[in-house]
Amino acid sequence: SIVDIRCHDSKNRHYQIEMQVSPQDDYAERCQFYASFFVAKQLEKKKKYQTLEPIIFISIVNFKIFAAKHHLSHHVVADTQTHEQTLHLIEYHFLELPKFKKKENELKTPVDRWAYFFKHADDCIEVPKSMAKDAIMVDAFGALKQAAWNREDLENYWRSVDAEISNVSILDTAKANADGYLMAQL
Repeated sequence: SIVDIRCHDSKNRHYQIEMQVSPQDDYAERCQFYASFFVAKQLEKKKKYQTLEPIIFISIVNFKIFAAKHHLSHHVVADTQTHEQTLHLIEYHFLELPKFKKKENELKTPVDRWAYFFKHADDCIEVPKSMAKDAIMVDAFGALKQAAWNREDLENYWRSVDAEISNVSILDTAKANADGYLMAQL
């Protein structure tokens, strides 16, 4: 695939999310290519430049890209004198996991929790206590655990999901038939 995830939020902002484990010397250039590709690809459907929608490119990497010490960086195109951002079609966010040093008890923001999640995905067996009340993080750790399931575990899971949905369907059908029977009696 060209990109790991393409999505949009409730405000219709478009995101391209790329995760990269293996270092690449030209990774920053690759990200610029991908983001510009997705902007240009919109013209196939829209046919007018003014209809292009901005792309927010998010990259989570397990290596260092930039010399700066901070783990999260935000890059935009801005005027070098006024610092105004009038070219707004692409912005970049990079999370460099080797630079993320916070311990579990230091996590304060959702970005901190996600950075911790990605950095410790290999060694987290259970949901950390600090995230136990965050439903999204609990779901993320559940998905991480499920990704490690073998074929038999996965098949058992889907059988249980199917059985649960089938039981609900049977009860709904019985209720609809009972309601129909009662209505016919009136």
